[in-house]
Formats: sequence, structure tokens, C-alpha cells
Amino acid sequence: MLISFIKIGIRNLIKNKVYSFINILGLAVGLAGCILIGLFVEDEMSYDKFHENSENIYRLALERIYPTHSTYYAITPHSFGDVLGEELPEVEQVVRLFNFVNPVVIRYENEHGEELAMEEKHVLLADSNFFKVFTIPLLKGDRETVMRGANKLVMTESTAKRYFGDADPINKILVTGAGEFTVSGVCRDLPENSHFKFDIIGSLNTLDFFNNMNYTGFSAYQYLVLNEGADPDLLEEKLPEIVKKYAGPQIQENLSISYEEYIAAGNGYNYFLQPLTSIHLHSQLENEMQVNGNIAIVYTFISISLFILIIACINFMNLA
Repeated sequence: MLISFIKIGIRNLIKNKVYSFINILGLAVGLAGCILIGLFVEDEMSYDKFHENSENIYRLALERIYPTHSTYYAITPHSFGDVLGEELPEVEQVVRLFNFVNPVVIRYENEHGEELAMEEKHVLLADSNFFKVFTIPLLKGDRETVMRGANKLVMTESTAKRYFGDADPINKILVTGAGEFTVSGVCRDLPENSHFKFDIIGSLNTLDFFNNMNYTGFSAYQYLVLNEGADPDLLEEKLPEIVKKYAGPQIQENLSISYEEYIAAGNGYNYFLQPLTSIHLHSQLENEMQVNGNIAIVYTFISISLFILIIACINFMNLA
């Protein structure tokens, strides 16, 4: 019976070639469009989910209140990274990132002994626990020690090959404006669905600036790893007291007014947490590391996909 139906269907297709071609082509184009849009949506929704502990990682962000307006920032004062783990038992780890806005000129000696220079656009500095917080496989080096100490850096696999070819990059010296760095590790290239990118990442404490106390100036991206089951909303409620405790004395020292007077004048700091996996589609703050996506665009494409599918099905049934 099934074979008979198949034979009859094939005869009808051959008998009505033009009609069959238009009918099948319309449905195929509609389905292909839906599949392509679905792949785009899936990619946009997958950002940063490749990190093993992504559901417990949050970025510290700030609404800075000025007397006449408010501005939202993705970067925050770096010294809070030193105290949040001590003040908040819910915080398991804090890792800070510094992004070089301008390209960094790097000088090095290649495998032929020639001194060369390259301009790198994607260079970060990070705390020593970076590779313990973010799931980026190391090909060379130990994740416990690869970023420990000053003047160390890790290169991505493609960057190491670009600099040194097939030669072992470990212990090679790279010279930058911030001094000499020793290559201590090589990691996999970051997936495209990551809200931050780097080709080279070095030790944050190489720069003396990050050893200075700073609770008011915007300087670093800070990521908090919360304990399993910790409530980020309850943690956010504790942040104002911590800000008052640490930023207050610095404000008084710099401006010669109390923290209360500073707030009464229309200033303020409202810190909040952003889930790591929501940053790409839901965050449009000042000083983002790169241009993020937009959840509204994703919803628009989903609507277009459904519309195309409905039209293709209606067209198919009308022709049939």
C-alpha cells in the first residue's frame, strides 16, 4: 500500500512539473529561511554558556548617579575586588579584567632571531584566578599558577603560532610599554560566542595602578563567582553598606565632605549584578568590551521566522 502511494505521488509530480516545482520550492525556501534564522537565534542565545560554572558567575556593574543625570557603567573601581570576597560570604571568587582600549605594540624575537613588532587589538590583563573562573582550556601551563605573579602572560593558540610558528612559546619574552612579559601558557582560541575577546592576556598586578586603593574611579571589569544556591538579589542589598564603608572615607579625603553630604548633593553609586549569560543580549552599558547583541532584534527575527513559516504553509496548502 505504501509503495503504491509513493508511485502515485511520483506520477503526479512528473505530470504536473511546473505546479510541483513552485509548490515544493516555496515550502523549501520558507523552511530554509526559518532554519537560518533559528541558527542565528541559537547562536545569540548561547553566549558565555560554554563556561562550566556560568550560572553562578555575575558581573558587577554600576549606575553612577550624578546631580543632573545617571549613567550605567560596565567597569567599576578595582579595589572592590579585594574586599567583596571578605565582606560577602556568598562570594566564592572575584576576578578582575582590564581591557586595553587602544592597540598594544608588542616587540619580540622570532624563531630566526629577528626582532619584530606587532600591534595587538585584543589584549587583557586579569587576576591570577582567571583560568579557574572561566572555562578556557590551557594547552600549555598550569591553570593554578600560569597567571600567578607579575609580568606573565598567556597567548591563544593562533596567536602563539602567529608569533613563533611551530616553536615552543613558553618562556619567550615579549616587550610592551608596560615592560617585559614572559609567556607562561598557551590556551585555546576563545569561541565566537563570548562577550569578551583576547589574543593575549597578562597578569593584572603587573601594573602598579591596580595595587593602589581605588573605590571611586572606574577601572576594571569585575566578575563574582557566587556559592551554589546564593541569591544575587540578597547580595545586591548588602552592596550599599559596603560602598559607604569603603568609598566614603576616600570621598571625604578627596573632596573634604562626608559621604552623607556627597549623597545629599545628588550623587550616588548603585551597584548591581548581571548574570554572565545575559550580558551579550541584555547589556548596553558604557565601556562594554565590545558591541553586544540586542534581545529585541532576536525577538524580531523569531517573529519573522514564524511569519515566513506560516506564509509558506498557507501557500503550500493553497496550491495543493
